[in-house]
Amino acid sequence: MTKVKSFPYEASLKAKWDTQNAFDYAIKEAAKVATKAATEKERAKAGQEKLDSAKSLKETGLLSNEQIAKSLKLPLEVVEKL
Repeated sequence: MTKVKSFPYEASLKAKWDTQNAFDYAIKEAAKVATKAATEKERAKAGQEKLDSAKSLKETGLLSNEQIAKSLKLPLEVVEKL
């Protein structure tokens, strides 16, 4: 192709690549957001499970608040409020 005839072709290729890059970027960003949301959800679930375990241990009366807090790595104040 001549220089004049190849210009529209090159422009269309550039537009295609720009569009593809925009889509790829959007997909990567969406994946980051989804991963962050899933991680936060899992952390919240794990935290709730710790609290449930602490409450169950406290109800048994076999361990002191200090022992429960230490074993579950929770603040003593949180265990005392359960």
